[in-house]
Amino acid sequence: MGPSPLLVALLIFSLLHFLSLSFGFEIKEATVSQIQQGFKRKELTSRDLVEFYLREINGLNPLLRAVLEVNPDAGNIATRDRLNTTAGSLALLGSVVPRDARVVRKLRAVGAIILGKASMSEWAVFRSLEAPMGWNAIGGQPKGWPMPSPGILQLAFKRKELTSRDLVEFYLREINGLNPLLRAVLEVNPDALDQADKDREATYGECAEGLHGIPVLLKDNIAMRDPLNTMAGSLALLGSVVPRDAGVVWRLRAPGAIILGKASMSERAEFRSLEAPMGWNAYGAQPKN
Repeated sequence: MGPSPLLVALLIFSLLHFLSLSFGFEIKEATVSQIQQGFKRKELTSRDLVEFYLREINGLNPLLRAVLEVNPDAGNIATRDRLNTTAGSLALLGSVVPRDARVVRKLRAVGAIILGKASMSEWAVFRSLEAPMGWNAIGGQPKGWPMPSPGILQLAFKRKELTSRDLVEFYLREINGLNPLLRAVLEVNPDALDQADKDREATYGECAEGLHGIPVLLKDNIAMRDPLNTMAGSLALLGSVVPRDAGVVWRLRAPGAIILGKASMSERAEFRSLEAPMGWNAYGAQPKN
């Protein structure tokens, strides 16, 4: 009589756990409590953390434009910061505020360090209702802001201002430009543009309601029959073939959604290792968040 399936599963999990420890993963997206534990164990200092985030901002911000300014005093924990408060407007550049906002006082009271100013829609969209979401005169248009809802996109389809192919091509350009840095997408669907064209032909150039003609990304552990891998981020499943679409994929295809590709995920939904950084997998490595 052979070993029980439960015992085999426990042995495999233990082996994977051992292998993950041997790789020496560095957790970059730790929670606040994990960071505080690092402080207590003398494994990390506040300056280390600030320097890490400044390096991340220097590397990512030229592309993402998500941070308007970094605090020149962040490393020194200054009592009076030298940052603009502009709501993204050039009209307020150089303005001086008489005091910290209440939320800033509360953050300082518990010892938080003000690292910088994040981007925002200029004047919180008050400047213009026509400006793109997130745009401001100081930082321009940041990447990664929410795209229009399917309802707005469908309205553009009906007005002949946009086609499903236009939308797929736009997202493919975004992925090509951002993914080498962000590593958020494991694969793109080589049939996505053909699907967009076929949907247009089937409806004589018209789009129906809901998700018809809208491209979507699927998590990499969701099975689909398109020429894409379903591997949960694991090299062990590279090249595997699934017999049919998962139920959620079938429900997306039924109203006409276009499967654009596979999004990254923690390998095997973190079953591979409890020590690996959040989001890491062997196929796509560590995505940026």
